[in-house]
Amino acid sequence: MLVTSNTRLTRGTGQLLFWLIILQFISSLFFFGICVNWEIPTWIPYSLVRAIHFFVGFMLIPLVLLKLASTSWKAAGYYLGRPLYKREGPPRWYNRLLSPIMGLLFLTTLWSGVAMWGSFEYLFPIPYIYHDYSVVQWHLWSATLLVALAVFHMAAHFRETFRGRRRRQAEDPANPEARSLIFGRRALIGGVAGAGAALAVSAAQWPWPRLSWLSKHHDGPGPHDYPVVTYFGAGTRVDPGKWRLRVTGAVATPLVLSYEEILKLPSIEAQLPLQCVQGWRIDRRWRGVPLRTLYHMAGARAGFRSVYVHSVSGYHFTNHAYQHLHDEALLVTHVNDVPLSDEHGFPARILLPGLPGQNSPKWVDGLELRMESAPRYYGPNFYSQWGPTGPLTEPTKEYLAPGGQTG
Repeated sequence: MLVTSNTRLTRGTGQLLFWLIILQFISSLFFFGICVNWEIPTWIPYSLVRAIHFFVGFMLIPLVLLKLASTSWKAAGYYLGRPLYKREGPPRWYNRLLSPIMGLLFLTTLWSGVAMWGSFEYLFPIPYIYHDYSVVQWHLWSATLLVALAVFHMAAHFRETFRGRRRRQAEDPANPEARSLIFGRRALIGGVAGAGAALAVSAAQWPWPRLSWLSKHHDGPGPHDYPVVTYFGAGTRVDPGKWRLRVTGAVATPLVLSYEEILKLPSIEAQLPLQCVQGWRIDRRWRGVPLRTLYHMAGARAGFRSVYVHSVSGYHFTNHAYQHLHDEALLVTHVNDVPLSDEHGFPARILLPGLPGQNSPKWVDGLELRMESAPRYYGPNFYSQWGPTGPLTEPTKEYLAPGGQTG
């Protein structure tokens, strides 16, 4: 009876994990695609991908630990010589081989993900041992290998299930479970799933961000009271009198605009979220010039396919053209009716609906329209020595205010 209950506990947990892992895999695929610059359809916004990825990710933690505990208990029973478990036979070869590897990969994926979510990179020891790789790379590589092994693991179990071998070996028809054991098993799985959901609500900033008390990134009452995450250029301060925005590339009339000239252009307001790959989101009312207005002024060539965005800090990102032609894609100058602060991108940043902040650089000083497709940033995401979009360009130091820097 004990063996039967343990097997059914493992199976029941595995069935729930199966659907959650599929959902997590789909969200991971789109999350990765947005980060490496795939052409993601506009009806799949980053806000949806972010919510699913972080919520399901946190929910998986206690369920995977329960699965590992259940399978470990069963394996320990066999190797310690307990008769009931000995009678069932040894674990399958792939379980003996893959279970410890998958457990280590899960723990690496979990801890690297939590380190990025909470900006706890300094607590993740592996990059300091193997310094050529950062937390991002460890998360990507461990998750990729984990998915590959999980697919093989699930395929092997499905094969056994359809053949009926697993049921005959794991269950004793003459010794069915007691009703109390069935209730206890379901209550345990339900309780652990509920704990996972509670953990997700407390950390994932979805569906009720104010309940996410575990998150260190929270929205505040003031226009500028929202998190600051800067890949490159921390401490940048731009002199608005020196700063110029250049619109170049596939245009008939290149533009060079001062801050005062931009403020005189027709602007719109849009209520949009600003979101980060670390999982947080804030909502603000942004004011700025629609990017399509600038491109119309410059006489953009028909059919341009990408826009190279350059920051005073040297950071850059090449977006797809359709992302800049959205009605609410803005060159932002104000947030909640006040100018941007230095740390949030003064004098101007771009904001693209449905994309995370890393795709919308701050301190923008150049927009170059290009006829070729935007690149895919596979290398920069898998190799830390480059950064998220490749080697930095030279910062525009002549635009810096006295004492300003691009660190």
